[in-house]
Amino acid sequence: MSNWLVLGVGNMDRGDDGVGRLVVRALPAETQAPCSVQETNGDAAAMLAAFSGYNAVVIVDAVQTGAEPGEIFVWDVSQRALPVGIQCASTHALGVASAIELARALGTLPAKTYVIGIESTQFTPGCRVSPQVFAAVESAVDRIQAIVGFRSFSAQDPFRWQANGAKEPEQMHEMSLITDLLRKMNQVCKENNADRVRGITVQLGPLAHISADHLREHFCEAVHGTPAEGAVLNVVELTDETHPLAQDIVLLSVDVDE
Repeated sequence: MSNWLVLGVGNMDRGDDGVGRLVVRALPAETQAPCSVQETNGDAAAMLAAFSGYNAVVIVDAVQTGAEPGEIFVWDVSQRALPVGIQCASTHALGVASAIELARALGTLPAKTYVIGIESTQFTPGCRVSPQVFAAVESAVDRIQAIVGFRSFSAQDPFRWQANGAKEPEQMHEMSLITDLLRKMNQVCKENNADRVRGITVQLGPLAHISADHLREHFCEAVHGTPAEGAVLNVVELTDETHPLAQDIVLLSVDVDE
């Protein structure tokens, strides 16, 4: 049985920087009871100490990827590092990324480790969290509940990663997934000054409402005329419908020519 730690990262005195702490404070009592809920400023040493004694952790922090403010990302870092381009995006990225990789090297990283990132834009000292980012708190709480097992999502009630928690019509779902992949891929290219994408690897959940072949077909159409034209899309398919990311497509890696 998993012994969960939910760790909110941030600084409440620097605008959107405090959203990670706001999320963990918003967790309902039934979720907090079986979990340990803690807060930290993102210092790597403090995070390493916090991991001690837990075999599962969810880390919540503000990130900057170029997405719309309030967009929510979920990364499973249990077996691999945060994606390139994300490690230095968060205001605490060096602390979060370093803590994860140092714990991995030391053999103390919890067996289940997830990072929930909330797209943020405003970090002015003395300011409050911006309205768009604050609106994402409820949806981020939903994601934590799904990961730790207190909320499930059926195929008839798909959950999207928008700040207002809205559900997308099924006919828009596939293009939304492709658009999201392209945006993240372009961000990685920008971070690495890359001229061409050779391939990308994604993790496809069994409840993502799209097959691997269909995903590849849409990807090929979408990247025509872009630096990713001709790139290979590698799809790692999950089969467990109870997995916390069963409804998601997760970008695992991008192979680029620099």
